[in-house]
Amino acid sequence: MPGKLRSDWKIGRAYLELAADADVIHFQEVTNAFGTVPALSFLAAPSDKVRVVTVHELERFRNRFKTLYRLYNRADAILVHGRDLKETLVDLGVDERRIHVVPWGARVASFVAERREGILYYGGHHLWSGKGFEDFLLALQIVRRSGTDVPATILGFFEPQDLEAAKHRVQEMGLADGIRWVDHPTREDYERLYAEALLTVIPYTAGSAVFPAAQAMAHGTPVVATRSVELPEYLGRAALYVDDHAPVQIAMAVSQYLDSEELREKHSDALLERARVSVDWSVVAERTLRIYRGEEAYINPDPWAEAEKAVGSVTVA
Repeated sequence: MPGKLRSDWKIGRAYLELAADADVIHFQEVTNAFGTVPALSFLAAPSDKVRVVTVHELERFRNRFKTLYRLYNRADAILVHGRDLKETLVDLGVDERRIHVVPWGARVASFVAERREGILYYGGHHLWSGKGFEDFLLALQIVRRSGTDVPATILGFFEPQDLEAAKHRVQEMGLADGIRWVDHPTREDYERLYAEALLTVIPYTAGSAVFPAAQAMAHGTPVVATRSVELPEYLGRAALYVDDHAPVQIAMAVSQYLDSEELREKHSDALLERARVSVDWSVVAERTLRIYRGEEAYINPDPWAEAEKAVGSVTVA
């Protein structure tokens, strides 16, 4: 076993020892923190505890280590935030019955703005990796050149080199005026920014979009989104969808929202209704507790069924 793999393996065992007095041990698996190897080490050790793992991101092993993924079958339950990751785990040999889709949680309507203005873009930690950042900038350039001088806020938890490169690119494209950068915001900051935004653009093509999607839902912020990753799953019919890497389509969708208060209100109402029955923290907590208890009636329910019912009476474009 290579050195890095060996040291990560020890982390999982240490975690299990520290939680020895718990009845339920819930491991949060996040790449570059407590990642896949510590999670699998945690599961490989014998234990009479209820063991639950939330898989946020999945590290990829070389072919000779792929059988390690089957250790997930030792978990009493595996939680994921979207169907795509569930399907990936099943393809890797994980028992589908153990995998539960639990949406990413958010505080619904935690901040109500007096007025909304501008476009919000969330770039996460790795701004240049599957986030459609260049597509967003090109779309913003098109919108502004059409005569609509709309302000934009770029929000995230950026790596310093990514932020420097992004600011350079914005300057190079002549977009610096009217752009606000918000790096490493508090929870109150990003909730306020979503509530104050007229709309948000999520042009992701890879990775995970659960955080910006859930925040947009929770604050009724109209969304321009691709159909990639978890976006259609979270947003349902209450969004304007575009193709991957399609800045012209993004610009057209942004303009459609800017020109129609009625459309913005319809999508805002629908997103809030979806949020109240799917991503609100009280709903997420109840779902998680029932999984801890292993309730037979709660095996792999569709977390979005109630959301679809909730927006059934809301007319969306």
